Amino acid sequence: MVRGRDVILEALENLNEDEFKRFKHRLGTQPLRKGFSSIPRGTLHSLDRLDLTDKIVCYYLEDYGMELTAEVLRAIGMLEEAVRLQQAAGQV
Repeated sequence: MVRGRDVILEALENLNEDEFKRFKHRLGTQPLRKGFSSIPRGTLHSLDRLDLTDKIVCYYLEDYGMELTAEVLRAIGMLEEAVRLQQAAGQV
């Protein structure tokens, strides 16, 4: 069975270093649903892909974490990766 955490991690692993850096920057400024708070910027910039996946799931849970990850991917121009994530999320 596919888990949301795995889907998010796979999407982040498909980003090169520059894309990953832009992802983290945008994640820190992305508008969030009511009731959720941003991951502190100081924390975000030091995280690798695995640790960022854990933070996303801790802060936003798996369902919203996948949705937010797709939103951020679209915002940084990674449309193909966002679509791939959404398709995989449909299997969760």
